[in-house]
Amino acid sequence: STAALMLWGDNIISSNYGAYKRHRRVVGPAFTGSTYALVARETVKLYHEMVESEGWGDMARIDLNPFNRYMAKFALGIITRCGFGLPYHWTASGGGGGEMSFEEALHTVSENAVIRLATPAWAYKLPIKRLRTIDEASELELDTESPDVGKHDLFTRMVHASISEGKAGLGEKELVGDVFAFLFAGHETTAHVLSATIALLALHQDEQADVASHVSSVLNDGRDPTVDDYDKLYKVVACFQEAARMFPAGSVVTRDTTETVTIQLSKLEGGRNLAVEPGVRIFIDMVGIHYDPETFADPERFKPSRWYGAHEPDLTVFGLGPRACLGRKFSMMEAVCLLSLLLRATGKWAYSHLTRRRSSNGKIAFCKGV
Repeated sequence: STAALMLWGDNIISSNYGAYKRHRRVVGPAFTGSTYALVARETVKLYHEMVESEGWGDMARIDLNPFNRYMAKFALGIITRCGFGLPYHWTASGGGGGEMSFEEALHTVSENAVIRLATPAWAYKLPIKRLRTIDEASELELDTESPDVGKHDLFTRMVHASISEGKAGLGEKELVGDVFAFLFAGHETTAHVLSATIALLALHQDEQADVASHVSSVLNDGRDPTVDDYDKLYKVVACFQEAARMFPAGSVVTRDTTETVTIQLSKLEGGRNLAVEPGVRIFIDMVGIHYDPETFADPERFKPSRWYGAHEPDLTVFGLGPRACLGRKFSMMEAVCLLSLLLRATGKWAYSHLTRRRSSNGKIAFCKGV
Protein backbone atom coordinates (compact mmCIF):
# COMPACT_ATOMS: atom_id res chain seq x y z
CA SER A 1 0.00 0.00 0.00
CA THR A 2 0.98 3.65 -0.33
CA ALA A 3 1.12 3.99 3.45
CA ALA A 4 3.67 1.19 3.72
CA LEU A 5 5.81 2.85 1.04
CA MET A 6 5.91 6.08 3.09
CA LEU A 7 7.65 4.41 6.04
CA TRP A 8 11.01 5.81 4.87
CA GLY A 9 9.77 9.12 3.53
CA ASP A 10 7.68 10.73 0.81
CA ASN A 11 8.37 9.16 -2.57
CA ILE A 12 7.38 9.14 -6.21
CA ILE A 13 4.59 6.60 -5.66
CA SER A 14 2.96 8.30 -2.66
CA SER A 15 3.29 11.92 -3.87
CA ASN A 16 0.89 13.87 -6.06
CA TYR A 17 0.76 17.00 -8.21
CA GLY A 18 3.76 19.33 -7.69
CA ALA A 19 5.57 16.96 -5.33
CA TYR A 20 5.24 14.14 -7.85
CA LYS A 21 6.73 16.30 -10.60
CA ARG A 22 9.76 17.04 -8.39
CA HIS A 23 10.30 13.33 -7.76
CA ARG A 24 9.79 12.50 -11.43
CA ARG A 25 12.30 15.13 -12.53
CA VAL A 26 15.00 13.57 -10.34
CA VAL A 27 14.09 9.88 -10.56
CA GLY A 28 13.34 9.68 -14.29
CA PRO A 29 16.92 10.29 -15.51
CA ALA A 30 18.19 7.48 -13.25
CA PHE A 31 16.59 4.92 -15.55
CA THR A 32 18.96 4.92 -18.52
CA GLY A 33 20.63 2.48 -20.86
CA SER A 34 23.55 2.20 -18.45
CA THR A 35 21.17 1.17 -15.67
CA TYR A 36 19.58 -1.52 -17.82
CA ALA A 37 22.98 -2.80 -18.92
CA LEU A 38 23.92 -3.12 -15.25
CA VAL A 39 20.70 -5.05 -14.57
CA ALA A 40 21.46 -7.47 -17.41
CA ARG A 41 25.02 -8.08 -16.21
CA GLU A 42 24.06 -8.55 -12.57
CA THR A 43 21.16 -10.86 -13.46
CA VAL A 44 23.53 -13.16 -15.34
CA LYS A 45 26.09 -13.04 -12.51
CA LEU A 46 23.53 -13.77 -9.80
CA TYR A 47 22.04 -16.63 -11.83
CA HIS A 48 25.41 -18.36 -12.09
CA GLU A 49 26.11 -17.64 -8.42
CA MET A 50 22.75 -19.18 -7.51
CA VAL A 51 23.48 -22.32 -9.55
CA GLU A 52 26.95 -22.68 -8.03
CA SER A 53 25.92 -21.93 -4.44
CA GLU A 54 23.02 -24.39 -4.57
CA GLY A 55 25.24 -27.08 -6.11
CA TRP A 56 23.04 -27.46 -9.18
CA GLY A 57 25.79 -27.42 -11.80
CA ASP A 58 26.51 -31.16 -11.77
CA MET A 59 22.94 -32.35 -11.18
CA ALA A 60 21.04 -34.08 -13.96
CA ARG A 61 17.69 -33.00 -12.47
CA ILE A 62 16.92 -30.10 -10.15
CA ASP A 63 13.72 -29.96 -8.09
CA LEU A 64 12.74 -26.56 -6.70
CA ASN A 65 9.93 -26.34 -4.18
CA PRO A 66 8.58 -23.76 -3.70
CA PHE A 67 9.94 -21.87 -6.67
CA ASN A 68 8.47 -18.48 -5.70
CA ARG A 69 10.88 -18.25 -2.75
CA TYR A 70 13.83 -18.51 -5.12
CA MET A 71 12.34 -15.80 -7.31
CA ALA A 72 11.74 -13.49 -4.33
CA LYS A 73 15.33 -13.94 -3.20
CA PHE A 74 16.66 -13.40 -6.72
CA ALA A 75 14.66 -10.21 -7.29
CA LEU A 76 15.78 -8.87 -3.90
CA GLY A 77 19.38 -9.52 -4.90
CA ILE A 78 19.06 -7.59 -8.16
CA ILE A 79 17.46 -4.54 -6.54
CA THR A 80 20.18 -4.60 -3.87
CA ARG A 81 22.99 -4.68 -6.42
CA CYS A 82 21.46 -2.38 -9.03
CA GLY A 83 19.33 -0.18 -6.77
CA PHE A 84 21.71 0.36 -3.85
CA GLY A 85 25.02 -0.47 -5.53
CA LEU A 86 25.81 -2.90 -2.72
CA PRO A 87 26.96 -6.52 -2.83
CA TYR A 88 24.36 -9.25 -2.43
CA HIS A 89 25.58 -12.81 -2.05
CA TRP A 90 23.28 -15.74 -2.78
CA THR A 91 24.54 -17.38 0.39
CA ALA A 92 24.29 -14.50 2.86
CA SER A 93 27.12 -13.98 5.31
CA GLY A 94 26.61 -12.36 8.70
CA GLY A 95 27.76 -8.84 9.43
CA GLY A 96 30.30 -10.02 12.01
CA GLY A 97 30.07 -9.97 15.77
CA GLY A 98 26.59 -11.44 15.66
CA GLU A 99 25.27 -8.56 13.52
CA MET A 100 23.06 -9.12 10.50
CA SER A 101 24.36 -8.39 7.02
CA PHE A 102 22.79 -5.76 4.77
CA GLU A 103 21.11 -8.41 2.61
CA GLU A 104 19.65 -10.01 5.74
CA ALA A 105 18.37 -6.59 6.82
CA LEU A 106 16.72 -6.05 3.43
CA HIS A 107 15.02 -9.43 3.62
CA THR A 108 13.81 -8.82 7.18
CA VAL A 109 12.37 -5.39 6.44
CA SER A 110 10.76 -6.41 3.14
CA GLU A 111 9.07 -9.38 4.80
CA ASN A 112 7.81 -7.31 7.76
CA ALA A 113 6.77 -3.99 6.21
CA VAL A 114 3.17 -4.39 7.40
CA ILE A 115 4.29 -5.01 10.99
CA ARG A 116 6.55 -1.97 10.81
CA LEU A 117 3.64 0.14 9.58
CA ALA A 118 1.11 -1.06 12.16
CA THR A 119 3.33 -1.07 15.26
CA PRO A 120 3.61 2.19 17.28
CA ALA A 121 7.09 3.54 18.03
CA TRP A 122 6.84 2.86 21.79
CA ALA A 123 6.32 -0.87 21.16
CA TYR A 124 9.88 -1.25 19.88
CA LYS A 125 11.13 -0.56 23.42
CA LEU A 126 9.35 -3.67 24.70
CA PRO A 127 11.33 -6.92 25.14
CA ILE A 128 9.88 -8.49 21.98
CA LYS A 129 12.61 -10.16 19.93
CA ARG A 130 10.86 -9.93 16.56
CA LEU A 131 10.20 -6.20 16.92
CA ARG A 132 13.80 -5.60 17.96
CA THR A 133 15.00 -7.53 14.91
CA ILE A 134 12.78 -5.48 12.57
CA ASP A 135 13.91 -2.23 14.20
CA GLU A 136 17.59 -3.16 13.96
CA ALA A 137 17.17 -4.16 10.31
CA SER A 138 15.48 -0.84 9.49
CA GLU A 139 18.27 1.13 11.18
CA LEU A 140 20.94 -0.86 9.34
CA GLU A 141 19.30 -0.12 5.99
CA LEU A 142 19.16 3.61 6.69
CA ASP A 143 22.75 3.72 7.97
CA THR A 144 24.20 1.87 4.97
CA GLU A 145 25.33 4.13 2.16
CA SER A 146 26.14 3.22 -1.41
CA PRO A 147 29.81 3.83 -2.19
CA ASP A 148 30.11 6.70 -4.68
CA VAL A 149 32.62 5.35 -7.17
CA GLY A 150 30.95 6.46 -10.39
CA LYS A 151 28.62 3.48 -10.39
CA HIS A 152 25.37 3.16 -12.33
CA ASP A 153 23.07 2.02 -9.51
CA LEU A 154 19.78 3.86 -9.04
CA PHE A 155 20.65 5.43 -5.69
CA THR A 156 23.92 6.96 -6.95
CA ARG A 157 22.24 8.22 -10.12
CA MET A 158 19.37 9.78 -8.18
CA VAL A 159 21.77 11.54 -5.80
CA HIS A 160 23.66 13.06 -8.74
CA ALA A 161 20.42 14.04 -10.49
CA SER A 162 19.10 15.67 -7.31
CA ILE A 163 22.32 17.65 -6.81
CA SER A 164 22.14 18.90 -10.39
CA GLU A 165 18.64 20.25 -9.68
CA GLY A 166 20.00 22.56 -6.97
CA LYS A 167 17.30 23.94 -4.70
CA ALA A 168 14.66 22.07 -6.69
CA GLY A 169 16.30 18.75 -5.83
CA LEU A 170 15.08 16.18 -3.32
CA GLY A 171 16.02 16.02 0.34
CA GLU A 172 17.86 13.07 1.86
CA LYS A 173 14.68 11.53 3.27
CA GLU A 174 12.90 11.88 -0.07
CA LEU A 175 15.78 10.17 -1.89
CA VAL A 176 15.75 7.33 0.63
CA GLY A 177 11.96 7.14 0.26
CA ASP A 178 12.27 6.75 -3.51
CA VAL A 179 14.89 4.02 -3.25
CA PHE A 180 12.82 2.03 -0.78
CA ALA A 181 9.69 2.55 -2.86
CA PHE A 182 11.47 0.87 -5.76
CA LEU A 183 12.74 -1.83 -3.40
CA PHE A 184 9.32 -2.85 -2.11
CA ALA A 185 7.18 -2.01 -5.13
CA GLY A 186 9.77 -3.50 -7.46
CA HIS A 187 11.26 -6.72 -6.19
CA GLU A 188 8.04 -8.33 -4.93
CA THR A 189 6.09 -7.57 -8.10
CA THR A 190 8.91 -8.80 -10.32
CA ALA A 191 9.23 -12.01 -8.30
CA HIS A 192 5.46 -12.56 -8.44
CA VAL A 193 5.26 -12.24 -12.22
CA LEU A 194 8.41 -14.32 -12.75
CA SER A 195 6.83 -17.16 -10.77
CA ALA A 196 3.59 -16.80 -12.72
CA THR A 197 5.46 -16.83 -16.03
CA ILE A 198 7.25 -20.10 -15.39
CA ALA A 199 4.10 -21.67 -13.93
CA LEU A 200 2.18 -20.83 -17.09
CA LEU A 201 4.98 -22.10 -19.31
CA ALA A 202 4.95 -25.31 -17.26
CA LEU A 203 1.25 -25.74 -17.99
CA HIS A 204 1.58 -24.85 -21.67
CA GLN A 205 4.33 -27.07 -23.04
CA ASP A 206 3.81 -25.91 -26.63
CA GLU A 207 4.43 -22.28 -25.70
CA GLN A 208 7.40 -23.33 -23.59
CA ALA A 209 8.98 -25.27 -26.44
CA ASP A 210 8.44 -22.36 -28.81
CA VAL A 211 10.05 -19.74 -26.56
CA ALA A 212 12.90 -22.10 -25.59
CA SER A 213 13.67 -22.60 -29.29
CA HIS A 214 13.51 -18.83 -29.75
CA VAL A 215 16.05 -18.29 -26.94
CA SER A 216 18.38 -20.87 -28.46
CA SER A 217 18.22 -19.16 -31.85
CA VAL A 218 19.06 -15.75 -30.37
CA LEU A 219 21.80 -17.05 -28.06
CA ASN A 220 22.97 -19.58 -30.65
CA ASP A 221 26.63 -19.45 -29.65
CA GLY A 222 25.94 -20.46 -26.06
CA ARG A 223 26.63 -16.99 -24.69
CA ASP A 224 24.70 -15.33 -21.89
CA PRO A 225 22.09 -12.64 -22.67
CA THR A 226 23.06 -8.96 -22.62
CA VAL A 227 21.15 -5.70 -22.74
CA ASP A 228 21.52 -5.71 -26.54
CA ASP A 229 19.50 -8.93 -26.77
CA TYR A 230 16.38 -7.47 -25.15
CA ASP A 231 14.52 -6.58 -28.35
CA LYS A 232 15.67 -9.79 -30.03
CA LEU A 233 14.17 -11.89 -27.20
CA TYR A 234 10.69 -10.53 -27.91
CA LYS A 235 9.01 -13.88 -27.26
CA VAL A 236 10.45 -13.98 -23.74
CA VAL A 237 9.23 -10.41 -23.21
CA ALA A 238 5.77 -11.43 -24.41
CA CYS A 239 5.60 -14.40 -22.01
CA PHE A 240 6.35 -12.13 -19.06
CA GLN A 241 3.79 -9.55 -20.19
CA GLU A 242 1.10 -12.19 -20.68
CA ALA A 243 1.77 -13.63 -17.21
CA ALA A 244 1.51 -10.12 -15.77
CA ARG A 245 -1.84 -9.71 -17.53
CA MET A 246 -3.25 -12.96 -16.17
CA PHE A 247 -1.78 -12.62 -12.67
CA PRO A 248 -1.20 -8.89 -12.11
CA ALA A 249 0.93 -7.93 -9.12
CA GLY A 250 -1.47 -5.04 -8.42
CA SER A 251 -5.22 -5.45 -8.76
CA VAL A 252 -6.28 -1.78 -8.52
CA VAL A 253 -4.91 1.49 -9.91
CA THR A 254 -6.20 4.81 -8.56
CA ARG A 255 -6.29 8.09 -10.46
CA ASP A 256 -7.63 11.54 -9.49
CA THR A 257 -9.26 13.68 -12.16
CA THR A 258 -7.79 17.18 -12.50
CA GLU A 259 -10.31 18.31 -15.10
CA THR A 260 -13.62 17.16 -16.49
CA VAL A 261 -13.10 13.95 -18.44
CA THR A 262 -15.47 11.80 -20.48
CA ILE A 263 -15.40 8.03 -20.08
CA GLN A 264 -17.08 5.72 -22.55
CA LEU A 265 -18.81 2.92 -20.70
CA SER A 266 -18.79 -0.67 -21.89
CA LYS A 267 -21.45 -2.19 -24.10
CA LEU A 268 -22.90 -3.90 -21.03
CA GLU A 269 -23.49 -0.42 -19.59
CA GLY A 270 -25.10 0.78 -22.78
CA GLY A 271 -21.95 2.21 -24.34
CA ARG A 272 -22.92 5.72 -23.21
CA ASN A 273 -20.53 8.49 -22.22
CA LEU A 274 -20.08 9.45 -18.57
CA ALA A 275 -18.78 12.91 -17.60
CA VAL A 276 -16.56 12.91 -14.51
CA GLU A 277 -15.88 16.21 -12.74
CA PRO A 278 -12.47 17.32 -11.41
CA GLY A 279 -11.42 16.05 -7.99
CA VAL A 280 -12.96 12.59 -8.34
CA ARG A 281 -10.87 9.57 -7.37
CA ILE A 282 -11.29 6.70 -9.82
CA PHE A 283 -10.47 3.10 -8.91
CA ILE A 284 -9.49 1.08 -11.96
CA ASP A 285 -10.00 -2.68 -11.76
CA MET A 286 -6.92 -4.06 -13.51
CA VAL A 287 -8.05 -7.67 -13.21
CA GLY A 288 -11.34 -6.72 -14.83
CA ILE A 289 -9.56 -4.94 -17.67
CA HIS A 290 -7.16 -7.81 -18.26
CA TYR A 291 -10.00 -10.32 -18.46
CA ASP A 292 -12.34 -8.12 -20.49
CA PRO A 293 -12.97 -9.92 -23.82
CA GLU A 294 -13.54 -6.56 -25.52
CA THR A 295 -9.98 -5.56 -24.61
CA PHE A 296 -8.24 -8.95 -24.76
CA ALA A 297 -9.78 -11.58 -27.00
CA ASP A 298 -10.05 -15.00 -25.34
CA PRO A 299 -8.74 -13.58 -22.03
CA GLU A 300 -8.64 -16.92 -20.18
CA ARG A 301 -6.09 -18.27 -22.64
CA PHE A 302 -2.33 -17.94 -22.11
CA LYS A 303 -1.39 -16.35 -25.42
CA PRO A 304 1.98 -14.53 -25.38
CA SER A 305 1.71 -13.71 -29.09
CA ARG A 306 -0.93 -11.08 -28.31
CA TRP A 307 1.96 -8.89 -27.11
CA TYR A 308 4.17 -9.23 -30.20
CA GLY A 309 4.85 -5.73 -31.50
CA ALA A 310 2.80 -4.08 -28.74
CA HIS A 311 3.35 -0.34 -28.34
CA GLU A 312 4.11 1.33 -25.02
CA PRO A 313 0.56 2.75 -24.49
CA ASP A 314 -0.85 -0.77 -24.91
CA LEU A 315 1.13 -2.16 -21.95
CA THR A 316 -1.41 -1.98 -19.15
CA VAL A 317 0.49 -4.45 -16.95
CA PHE A 318 2.68 -1.68 -15.47
CA GLY A 319 -0.03 0.86 -14.79
CA LEU A 320 -1.66 3.46 -16.99
CA GLY A 321 -0.92 6.87 -18.41
CA PRO A 322 1.88 9.27 -17.48
CA ARG A 323 2.16 7.74 -13.99
CA ALA A 324 2.82 4.23 -15.24
CA CYS A 325 5.66 2.45 -13.45
CA LEU A 326 9.02 4.12 -14.10
CA GLY A 327 10.84 0.90 -13.29
CA ARG A 328 9.08 -1.27 -15.87
CA LYS A 329 12.14 -1.60 -18.14
CA PHE A 330 14.29 -2.41 -15.08
CA SER A 331 11.91 -5.24 -14.16
CA MET A 332 11.56 -6.43 -17.74
CA MET A 333 15.32 -6.52 -18.32
CA GLU A 334 15.84 -8.65 -15.21
CA ALA A 335 12.97 -10.97 -16.15
CA VAL A 336 14.04 -11.46 -19.77
CA CYS A 337 17.64 -12.28 -18.84
CA LEU A 338 16.69 -14.70 -16.06
CA LEU A 339 13.93 -16.42 -18.03
CA SER A 340 16.25 -16.84 -21.01
CA LEU A 341 18.85 -18.54 -18.82
CA LEU A 342 16.23 -20.82 -17.26
CA LEU A 343 14.59 -21.68 -20.58
CA ARG A 344 17.94 -22.51 -22.11
CA ALA A 345 18.36 -25.13 -19.37
CA THR A 346 14.81 -26.55 -19.38
CA GLY A 347 16.15 -30.05 -19.95
CA LYS A 348 17.46 -30.27 -16.39
CA TRP A 349 15.03 -28.14 -14.36
CA ALA A 350 11.92 -29.64 -12.79
CA TYR A 351 9.41 -28.15 -10.39
CA SER A 352 6.77 -29.83 -8.25
CA HIS A 353 3.40 -30.14 -9.95
CA LEU A 354 0.79 -27.50 -9.18
CA THR A 355 -1.45 -29.95 -7.34
CA ARG A 356 1.46 -31.66 -5.52
CA ARG A 357 -0.24 -34.98 -6.40
CA ARG A 358 2.15 -36.09 -9.09
CA SER A 359 5.28 -35.08 -10.93
CA SER A 360 4.92 -33.91 -14.48
CA ASN A 361 6.80 -35.73 -17.21
CA GLY A 362 7.23 -32.49 -19.12
CA LYS A 363 10.26 -30.26 -19.13
CA ILE A 364 8.88 -28.01 -16.40
CA ALA A 365 6.26 -28.52 -13.72
CA PHE A 366 5.57 -26.02 -11.00
CA CYS A 367 4.52 -25.66 -7.38
CA LYS A 368 1.85 -23.71 -5.55
CA GLY A 369 2.55 -20.20 -4.45
CA VAL A 370 1.90 -18.03 -7.51
